[in-house]
Amino acid sequence: MYISYCIINKINQKSYIGVHETENINDNYMGSGKAIKAAIKKYGKENFYSFILGIFEDKDEAYEFESFYVNEEFVSSSQTYNMKEGGYGSPVWTKEMKDAAKIRATGNTFKRGKTQLAWNKDLKLPNLCRPILDLSTGIFWESYKEAANVIGIKPRTLRSYLDGTYINKTNLIKC
Repeated sequence: MYISYCIINKINQKSYIGVHETENINDNYMGSGKAIKAAIKKYGKENFYSFILGIFEDKDEAYEFESFYVNEEFVSSSQTYNMKEGGYGSPVWTKEMKDAAKIRATGNTFKRGKTQLAWNKDLKLPNLCRPILDLSTGIFWESYKEAANVIGIKPRTLRSYLDGTYINKTNLIKC
């Protein structure tokens, strides 16, 4: 079953609305968005409460319900932790996409402060695993530049949309 839920910060009254797949309504799920996770880490789980907005058997119905509440106006409010409009959910990763992502990450030591290896040089990956996905068409792009040229904006503007610096006015997400 799919649950549409709302989480509210008891301290600053900011809210987060999302959808969660579960078999246990009382699983104490507290969201997966970057902003809500950071807020829970900052304020502590005890300073948040959550409640169910709706229960659905169908994933599409749950995301349609979410999209009604988590619209452009809601996302642009300073009183919410949601960073993008609702109704899309996370992309479903196929086995090929997961395998290609693992191959791409092999040798990536950047976060550990070591020298970055040329791990993806001359590596042919399946077209299914690209860093940018258009949710409306299902097309993947290899780079910000390529995707930005197709939709007619600057690559750095697209990067700001996808990193959450600006409100995302596209149907694109990072994979």
